[in-house]
Amino acid sequence: MKKTFILVLCLSMFIGQRSVLAKPMEIEEKLFQETLQQSKNVTGLLTDEYGNPIIGATILVKGTTQGVISDINGRFSIRVAVGETLSFSFIGYENVEKKVTSETEVFNIRMIEESTSLKDVVIVGFGKQKKASVVGAISSVKPESFKLPTSSLSASLAGRMSGVIAVQRSGEPGGDGADFWIRGIGTNGANSAPLILLDGVEISSGDLNDIQPDDIQSFSILKDASATALYGVRGANGVMIVTTKEGATNEKISVKARLENSWSMPSYHLDMVDGPTYMRMYNEALKNDDPNTSPMYSEDRIQGTIKGLNKYIYPNVDWQKEIFKNVTMNQRANINISGGSKIASYYVSAGIYRDTGIMKNISQGSFNNNIDNKRYNFQANINANVTKTTKVSLKLSTVIDDKNSPVVSAADTYRNIIQKTNPVNFPIMFPAGSGPLGNETNILYGNMSFNGATFVNPYAELAKGYSTTFSSTVISTFELKQDLSMLAKGLSARALFSYKNWNTAKTDRSTVPFYYQISKYNPTDYTYTLEKIGTTGSDYLSFSKANNGDRTIYWEAAIDYQRLFGKNNITAMLLYNQRQYNPAFPSSLFDAVPYRTTGLAGRFTYAYDERYFAEFNFGYNGTENFIKDRQFGFFPSIALGYSISNEDFFKPLRSVVTALKIRGSYGLVGNDKIAGARFPYLTEISLGTGPNYHYGENMNTWYSGITFTRIGNEQAKWEVGYKANVGIDMEILGSLNLTIDYFTERRTGIFQQPATLPSSMGFGSTIPYYNLGEVKNSGIDASFTYNKAVNKDFTISLLGNIVYAHNKIIKDQYPEQIYSNLSHIGHPINSIYGLTASGLYGTQEEIDHGPVQQYGSGPKIGDIKYVDITSQVDGKNIVNDNDKHVIGSPTVPEITYGFGGTIRYKKFDFGIFFQGVARTSFILSAGNMAPFGRWNANVAQWIADDYWSESNPNPKAQYPRLSAIGNENNHQNSTYWLRDGSFLKLKSLEFGYSMKYLRFYVNGTNLLTFSNFKLWDPEMGGNGYYQYPTQRVFNIGIQFNFN
Repeated sequence: MKKTFILVLCLSMFIGQRSVLAKPMEIEEKLFQETLQQSKNVTGLLTDEYGNPIIGATILVKGTTQGVISDINGRFSIRVAVGETLSFSFIGYENVEKKVTSETEVFNIRMIEESTSLKDVVIVGFGKQKKASVVGAISSVKPESFKLPTSSLSASLAGRMSGVIAVQRSGEPGGDGADFWIRGIGTNGANSAPLILLDGVEISSGDLNDIQPDDIQSFSILKDASATALYGVRGANGVMIVTTKEGATNEKISVKARLENSWSMPSYHLDMVDGPTYMRMYNEALKNDDPNTSPMYSEDRIQGTIKGLNKYIYPNVDWQKEIFKNVTMNQRANINISGGSKIASYYVSAGIYRDTGIMKNISQGSFNNNIDNKRYNFQANINANVTKTTKVSLKLSTVIDDKNSPVVSAADTYRNIIQKTNPVNFPIMFPAGSGPLGNETNILYGNMSFNGATFVNPYAELAKGYSTTFSSTVISTFELKQDLSMLAKGLSARALFSYKNWNTAKTDRSTVPFYYQISKYNPTDYTYTLEKIGTTGSDYLSFSKANNGDRTIYWEAAIDYQRLFGKNNITAMLLYNQRQYNPAFPSSLFDAVPYRTTGLAGRFTYAYDERYFAEFNFGYNGTENFIKDRQFGFFPSIALGYSISNEDFFKPLRSVVTALKIRGSYGLVGNDKIAGARFPYLTEISLGTGPNYHYGENMNTWYSGITFTRIGNEQAKWEVGYKANVGIDMEILGSLNLTIDYFTERRTGIFQQPATLPSSMGFGSTIPYYNLGEVKNSGIDASFTYNKAVNKDFTISLLGNIVYAHNKIIKDQYPEQIYSNLSHIGHPINSIYGLTASGLYGTQEEIDHGPVQQYGSGPKIGDIKYVDITSQVDGKNIVNDNDKHVIGSPTVPEITYGFGGTIRYKKFDFGIFFQGVARTSFILSAGNMAPFGRWNANVAQWIADDYWSESNPNPKAQYPRLSAIGNENNHQNSTYWLRDGSFLKLKSLEFGYSMKYLRFYVNGTNLLTFSNFKLWDPEMGGNGYYQYPTQRVFNIGIQFNFN
């Protein structure tokens, strides 16, 4: 009984305890049900500042791990309780937090890019990444940097992008684009140019020049193997990626426009001597050649020219003044419209650019012989959300070039003025009615007969005709993006198809000038008689034409994966592409075969807690240039990064060093391009062009044999580059950003033809290509930006960058040299080879006791004296080509740099930018500059100012002894003609004033040049003597912005 009672008591207590415990659980369940009833489904759209959807952004319920990722259209849907806060984040954008209320149903969030550069989003191969997670060497520049008064985009590259070396060799409209390289030149083979992509499609450097700066959304440079390996064969020399602007969904219409007018003038003027100076110097040159010769020009003629007695009998023509004007005007205009609805967005633009030359319109007909380039740009980018998970886009780019120019090029006109005429041989033209018949209707152009031939009249050559060139480039790109998150979170696919077509048609129309010279004249009353000379002229325009063109088809398909697992961020991509290029007018059988490449590319990235980063890339590319078992090459790369500033131990330093990351990469790149050759493994023969084989009774019957035009090499394979890069990214005080990279590359298997093969091998001149060359290229590039808002009215932005790239040849196609000074090994590509000069000979004794200079008939007093540097090798006391060696620096700069900034105060802004190069040299081409000679060439004023003569026996004179017949000894490349090509330019200066919808500005380019070289713009190198000069430009403009 007692036991029963105790059992009942225990059960009662247990049940009571259960009842007590159950009450909190019931309350929790009740609260959960109430919360569930208060939670709701919130949807929304995430866009950037331009209205573009943000794909893959993270939406989290703050304080929890509950979250979703925005889809391909930037949309999301999440279940969240009322009162909780949603956190929106995406790489490169400022985090946004929104509290959910009972009224909340939709969040349309516009995310703003973070201000510090280490948090920017940068364009990478086939995608984009947050700069903080990028482990490759990538540079980017704001499109505003390209908005200079020029119609060639590449003319704005120099000094503005870390890693880019660029030089502008001419200022001619349509030909003023820059030559550029990424991190210098890494090969002495056929291809050293970077790959250029516009919206994912390969374009040429000419196409790059035609892009409107107003259409550019981003411009990135991929420099190391981790960034370029994805492009395999195409990305061996670096990659430039240009993306154009797109419209914004759910955005009202935006209209922007820009109008400019500029005044363009030569940055220098190369003065030539006047007539009397020319004649006296010519007579002196004759005397130097032969002391017993009679002067060409009498003193009476010289005096008659000085007094200007008659400009036809005593001509004194300033050809440059007669042909060129001092300034010309150019115009540019652009308008773009963007916006979008809920399911579609658009961006359309149109632009017109007109650039004219500095030639006077001197034609006597109805045509214009000056350069007049008109370019029309059209861009249309349309995006549409077909479904919630499917997006399509269509991009159309059209460029039309309509060019009018002289039938004789501008460069040839300069060459004619300097090298093929002078001020006194003949006048430009004679008066109408003064011809032999007295009633000629044609223009009586002046000239002079020489052994039955005539000289060159630059004025007549320029005025005789004109050329028109009409070109069009159309690029159409269709892209499809599909969100596959229904299969796996973070999975998506995309496909792109592009068609590019370029066509050009050139038409030349020209007359044949009628030439006359004075046969006799009366020195008393200065009357004269003309006679016709040269070929029969014609006033009728002849006609010739030429056409060219090509087309390119490209397509790619890719699968992308992006997923965040706690602190682990994983992305992956696998892409296949094909490209086919067809010339419209093939020049050979090989050229008629389509150019095809194919490839597979992949990328895998891993990031842990935004501290540790790893990336693996590969390109597996196929080429038609090698035999079957050598057609494909595998080019992998690996990169690692460490964001030290995100470590806990770094927290005490973050107030000063706000971000710090180190990174490194190593990988391979490939090249299959061979100079002037396709299919180098094939042997090519020409039937019926070889020696004749005679047979028959009288040996008078024959067949023609074959000729080997090329001998193939089946062992030809990929040219491979091994690239390494180490870099550091740093942000100080949240305003100063620094990036420094060290890079090195070893390019092996460069395609070259052996320079010497024994004749017994039977190759003759048909030498096959072999993988012989090797080049090492290394250097440093660095950049900084500084952005500071002093207060709401005053902001400062500064920037600067520098690249130093030094290459040297390790192996080449030449055998070991007896004279080591002639070897290319250990020296840079584009080195200058010349003799060492030691002033000018001052006495005959110096000539007699010095080494024998084996050029021409030997030196005379006043000629250049050279050093025999090979006497220890051959024991000979002579100077010849064996004494040439590397002099100066390469013709391509090894150092390029730029720095500048912008200051904004209230509605005013002021910008300035300097650009310069160093460690570069060029040679003054003595043969091309030499006065007199066969064409009685002109004399530059700088020569007349300081040349060696009996009255000026200066051993350091700027120019040696004059010669009327030319002097081979003085025309050799040597340190006498070597010049330092370094310079610093005030590249651009701009003042602006902004209003609500308008901005007015004035700017200028090429305003000042600081250099030891004063004759012409040193950026032109040795071309400045007879090339269209670079231009100094002053510009006014107005911008409109209506939203």
